[in-house]
Amino acid sequence: MPNPSTLTLVTLAGPPIGPFTVRADGTTRLGRATECEICLLSDDVSRRHASLLHKRGTWFVTDESSRAGTFLNGVRLPKDTPAPIGSGDLLRVGPWAFRVVEGEARTRAAKTVDDAGVKSQRIDRAGSTDGTGRTDRRLRLLSECIGRLGAAKDEDDAARTVLELAVAGSGYPRAAVLRRLAGPLGTVGVVAEHRASPDDRSPISFSRTLIEQADAGESVVLSTTANANISDSLAGAGVHSAMCVPVVVAGSITEYLYMDSRGGEAHVRADASGFCEALATAFGLALANIKRAALERRQRDIQSELDAAREVQQSILPPSQGVIGPARYAMVSRPGSFVVGDLFDAVLLPDGRAVFCLGDVAGHGVGAAMLMASAQSFLNAELLRLAPDDGPASAVTRLNRYLASRPLAGRFLSLWVGLIRPDGQMSYCDAGHGLWLLLQPADDRSHARLEGDLRGIPVGIDADTVYHDQHYRLQTTDQIVVYSDGIVEQRNPAGEPFGRERLLDAVLVGRSAQEDVALVMRELDRFAGVPSLEDDATVAAIEYVRPE
Repeated sequence: MPNPSTLTLVTLAGPPIGPFTVRADGTTRLGRATECEICLLSDDVSRRHASLLHKRGTWFVTDESSRAGTFLNGVRLPKDTPAPIGSGDLLRVGPWAFRVVEGEARTRAAKTVDDAGVKSQRIDRAGSTDGTGRTDRRLRLLSECIGRLGAAKDEDDAARTVLELAVAGSGYPRAAVLRRLAGPLGTVGVVAEHRASPDDRSPISFSRTLIEQADAGESVVLSTTANANISDSLAGAGVHSAMCVPVVVAGSITEYLYMDSRGGEAHVRADASGFCEALATAFGLALANIKRAALERRQRDIQSELDAAREVQQSILPPSQGVIGPARYAMVSRPGSFVVGDLFDAVLLPDGRAVFCLGDVAGHGVGAAMLMASAQSFLNAELLRLAPDDGPASAVTRLNRYLASRPLAGRFLSLWVGLIRPDGQMSYCDAGHGLWLLLQPADDRSHARLEGDLRGIPVGIDADTVYHDQHYRLQTTDQIVVYSDGIVEQRNPAGEPFGRERLLDAVLVGRSAQEDVALVMRELDRFAGVPSLEDDATVAAIEYVRPE
């Protein structure tokens, strides 16, 4: 099974470098600057060119407003817009082209034969003419190939089509599509094979020399005379003729079309090479189209999910500011590029108490949004049922029992709920959230109390967890600021997180709840330096106002 926590970039073209293994423990930057995790020293690469990020099970690549652009499967990515990336994709940054391998490659590996020291074999650049009288048939096969490649469902289907027609038109009885893999020299991946007959079980021996010379971008042919002694490995397999044709996708050699003939099979002349080169060209164009279409489908699917999830989120949010009971509040919620799952609610209970909730659902897309909507609706109903002496913990406990009994596919909810009485007594429950602070009426930092002591695990993990209330008496104009991790974890172009201290600096300048949340978002946008945030970012400021 692929390991989604690692991503490997295998160099296909450009100056020798890599491979690079990226781990899902933060943002990985690609650029010319030495502080980038993947440093690419070229004038065609911006100082901070692109970034890779693993978010909730999916890898994303983002062009960081680079000068020359970042290309995925031949498509230039929009600036500052994350695009999903996975195994088999082609990533181009400046003069480098990388193949993306997510976790372990699924392609079957095969060792090539080290035949560089064999002098009696002959390796030639393949010709491009055909004087055998088979031109018409090959043209028909080529036309058939183009038509079938246009209808290919995926890369494997296209590879099988090319191999079938390559054998039919070249005279080579067996063929394979190869892919160079990361690892020791001479290791290639077998994408697809075509045998001489259904009974042919002999493995194809791949000439390392042919493959390495094909890396220069030209087709090459191995041929021997009747008395020649080729390498022991090839001789043991009975190989006397072979051809390797590079396959170019989006300007880079990504695969090879490899064929051989052995034993009593006819010596295949190089005049079949023009046909094979045409097949390889058609194959490369088909692969580029397949990859481009797959990328567009992934982007459409993710965008559709995010749009639907944001619609769900926005439909149940309370007004962005207002007064309920003894509290005045203001809230700003900004959807991020990757996930939709922040929860905020403001509830006025029948006896005049005010309850505020802020949480963050682990997950992304419609599933996270539906869990957020379900949790918010259930919690709202439970809060309205609270007895006059009850705190919010009893409602959180019932929510946890409800969610933990459902199949949540590994999702859970961190949550902070605060209940404010008219006399200023506040009862609050922190279920694994920890992102809040209390500001008292003073102008200096010493009167800002960073709370965030986690007294319970997130909701939806353990059905038997019982949550407990904590208490604090608010003074007039005391302010509580609650926020999601999308605020403090947002990074700037240098990779630094926004952090709590910058949030605190912003709210200490503000003179009201409304001004505080506006200042936080303004500073966050300025710090991030991009139009789209990495994650949902929600901040709420709540002021206690003693009733007259």
